[in-house]
Amino acid sequence: MNFAGQSPLIRVLTVVVAGIFLTDFLFIDPGVLLVSCLFQFLFLIILYRNYFNWISYRRRWVYGIFVYLFYFSLAFSVSSLKNEKYFSSHFSTYSGIQSLSGTISGDPTITSSGKIRCILAVSGIYAHGISHACEGHLLLYLEKKDSLKIGYGDRLKVFCKPSPINSPKNPGQFDYRCWLARRQVFHQAFVRKEQYSVTARGEGSRIKQVCLHTRDKLLRNLHLSGISGQEYAVLSAILLGYEEDIDRETMDHYSASGVIHILSVSGMHVGIIYSVIWFLTGQIRMIKKSTAVRHLLVIITVWLYAGITGASPSVLRASAMLGFVSAGKIMSRQAPVFNSLAVSVFILLLAVDTGMLYYAGFQLSCLAVAGIVWLYAPLYNRLYFSSTWMDKIWSIVAVSIAAQLFTFPLSVYYFHMFPNYFLPANLIIIPLSTLVMFSGMALFVIPEGMLLRTAGHLAYFPVHYLNEAASFFSQLPGSVSRDIPLTMISFILLSVAVFYTGKFLVKARPKFLLKAILFINALLLCYVCRENSLRKSRTFIVFSSEKNDCVGFRLGNEAILLTDSLLHHNPSMIRNLTGGWSMEQRVSPEVISFGDSQKNPSRHLNQHLITGSSFIQFDSLKIALIRENPHKKIRITPDTADIAVVYGNAMPDDLPHGLFVRELVCSGTVRKSASVKWMKFCKEKNISCHPVSSKGAYIRYM
Repeated sequence: MNFAGQSPLIRVLTVVVAGIFLTDFLFIDPGVLLVSCLFQFLFLIILYRNYFNWISYRRRWVYGIFVYLFYFSLAFSVSSLKNEKYFSSHFSTYSGIQSLSGTISGDPTITSSGKIRCILAVSGIYAHGISHACEGHLLLYLEKKDSLKIGYGDRLKVFCKPSPINSPKNPGQFDYRCWLARRQVFHQAFVRKEQYSVTARGEGSRIKQVCLHTRDKLLRNLHLSGISGQEYAVLSAILLGYEEDIDRETMDHYSASGVIHILSVSGMHVGIIYSVIWFLTGQIRMIKKSTAVRHLLVIITVWLYAGITGASPSVLRASAMLGFVSAGKIMSRQAPVFNSLAVSVFILLLAVDTGMLYYAGFQLSCLAVAGIVWLYAPLYNRLYFSSTWMDKIWSIVAVSIAAQLFTFPLSVYYFHMFPNYFLPANLIIIPLSTLVMFSGMALFVIPEGMLLRTAGHLAYFPVHYLNEAASFFSQLPGSVSRDIPLTMISFILLSVAVFYTGKFLVKARPKFLLKAILFINALLLCYVCRENSLRKSRTFIVFSSEKNDCVGFRLGNEAILLTDSLLHHNPSMIRNLTGGWSMEQRVSPEVISFGDSQKNPSRHLNQHLITGSSFIQFDSLKIALIRENPHKKIRITPDTADIAVVYGNAMPDDLPHGLFVRELVCSGTVRKSASVKWMKFCKEKNISCHPVSSKGAYIRYM
């Protein structure tokens, strides 16, 4: 694959991506932009018709600049038009909202706490006694009603006041607000069962309703076949993209094995559907003779399958690519795969959703295909095996290496982990998953009865062994490298190194290998500098949590978390709260509880940390712990504190007499009303106040 021949497509996509990306930082009226695009388009037509008269061949780049400027303006204007935060009629622009009405725009899901999670496409609000037509999307958490089922297309009337979605409060935490903003959701509401009602049903897209109804019927067939448990959950995910029944343990096994892509319907699944339909249509004599009809049927089936499986970005990309390839064959023209990838990405971004640019699945899917298209053939041709089986094995290995190499930097940047056994895992699990798909698809066409249950019994074994294989690889020693820190600079250096590694594998020129080694060394240098900086750091942090107390101390390569008793006995909660900080600081902290430190004041971190019942001393930093004090004791050690950390229901009256505080931190467990009183108290005393519930975790670097 020669990228040089595809440079115009790459440049156009780069310009489009830049136009979409800049809408996060610049705002220009979309109407002005559209008028500008129209004039640019007309200018390009006039310039093209008179190209050779106006511009010499040597200055043909001038026309190219105008073309790229047009695509940039088009991408910028389309992205701005679809960005709801710029809508003047957005429901958030109204004050005094009493109720909202709208239609559920997606398939509702059930959270771990039993609430119904759904997105409401708001069409009207009731505020200050007046109804208003408006628009926008709202994330709802509905308390379940026993006799009421909620589904796509249902119209709801909700009595609530939407609130903005909070940004992450602790270092390294997943930015859920940003993730939702990419999907044009900026507000949320928690609704009790008496605060909402269904006023109409079936108001959504008819096509989407048919797809969801078809998916539910196919899921029912899987149930009737007798398959249950995690075998059913994995089978429904592989075949239909329905992942709601997969438990955390099973998901972790597939992730640690490096085959998590198996559980998300993607290009591989679409390719199998394509092959099956192409084979079946070839068995029908009337259709077999017409290549155009066969390709048309394949395109329709693939897009129907995309709709049934939820139309995820990766599936849309694969369906669009296959559509372009089939269209080229109908016209008896060979469509290069890379061109099909570029055009499908271009159309999906501009015609479907510019927000796809930020979807991790879409990015990884495109990179995997680009890697396979560019590297698979050169890698495969490096080795020749006379044995058919060895040739097939090498083919799978070459595909896995090509896809993994291109997706490696981005997957580590997003997920901070790397599956070390991805090659042997893919060798076993990819063939097994293909067998699972074929055996599972047979369950969709077999009528209900004994025959279906027999087929289900036979289909159970491939998916069972698939789960066992994922579990086996995930439990091998060193199966996964976790908590890999990758900053933006490190990500760029690693990506460039991977690019030159790919060029070396394709062209086998030493200069490309030398460049790859150069960038890898630069990456290692950044890593060493960061490690040396962290080794010298001393940090105190108060984490933000509404339910738990947790503070952290970092000294060189060691760290300690001081938690309440509830958090102390829940490792998963500790990881969710402090995992990002631990990864950034490159430490595995020891966890002790406040209760232990109160009973027996002790020393930690090589005597640099002293914990007591009401105070902590970390080197020269003196920290007072303020809790509700019903006995109103008037003394505390020490008499002067650099920082006072307030917990629970403590009020300013609970601050010990004679204690001088330079800075006060309200932990997340402090109620909002109490936090306001503390802020007022600090303002009167001219003390700096940091409420972590609103400002995020408090971090003190020493």
